[in-house]
Amino acid sequence: MIFDLHITLTICTRHRPELLEACLRSLLRQKVPDRVRRDLIVCENDDQPKAKALCDSLGPRVIYVQEPEPGLSSARNRAIETALDMDCDWIGFIDDDEQAEPGWVEALTAEIRRDRADVITGPVTRAYETSPSAWYSPFDENRKPTGAVSKTIEAGKTVCRRHLFDADGLALRFDPRLRFVGGEDSDLFGRARAAGVRFVWCDEMVADEFWTAARLTRMFHLRRALRRAESRVYILSKRHSRLAAVPMSLAKSTIWSRETAPCRIHQAWEKLFAGWGGLRGSLGFLSEPYRGR
Repeated sequence: MIFDLHITLTICTRHRPELLEACLRSLLRQKVPDRVRRDLIVCENDDQPKAKALCDSLGPRVIYVQEPEPGLSSARNRAIETALDMDCDWIGFIDDDEQAEPGWVEALTAEIRRDRADVITGPVTRAYETSPSAWYSPFDENRKPTGAVSKTIEAGKTVCRRHLFDADGLALRFDPRLRFVGGEDSDLFGRARAAGVRFVWCDEMVADEFWTAARLTRMFHLRRALRRAESRVYILSKRHSRLAAVPMSLAKSTIWSRETAPCRIHQAWEKLFAGWGGLRGSLGFLSEPYRGR
């Protein structure tokens, strides 16, 4: 068959075989439009090929690669290199704890063919292993009309023209300094936006994200507020002075909610931890919660 569009979706994974399998099966179940080639790249961030047997069992459209250098930036950059070698037109990222709902690839293809975007992203819903506590703010799916300009971009469930990564284009890569911290996607897409890249929302590209009980603890959220503030200061200090980056980072931290009193109390604590993270970031510190995981 002759293809006029080649999309490669990448999934980086480490120590989550059940979630990875559910993610891959959700993508393999997708209806792929005529004349579209859809490949999947699994990049395992490990020095042992633990996920290779699973990938091999799912057929030739699942390509397995390994990145022994630890950190999500390392794995995503290896996945990008592999996708570029396959001469694809678009390179996508979906997290291994996400599942694409039916119609995801069809909606993506339709938006690509409208030729108005360089980066396409869509909504995510959230499922929980256990019921969230009273202090947990309800998750905002942030739905908007297809074709709207998307201001907030995360690598999971996002698909990009190869121009962003090609040596003849912007040659962007995820910052290895953020490989154990998080925020590497905000950094990369911030650089893309500064280069004039067009970001478009596709509301029919729905992905379902699974949160384990470990992510529903108060301490997880407070530590996340701290390291996100550190990361923001680091990212903003690339374009501004580190001193100026601190108040800019705090302005982007937790937005006050009109929810219940337990939510507001928890958000006050998150503000406190974000302030501490901003101060640490101004001194050059970066927490590395993902090191060794």
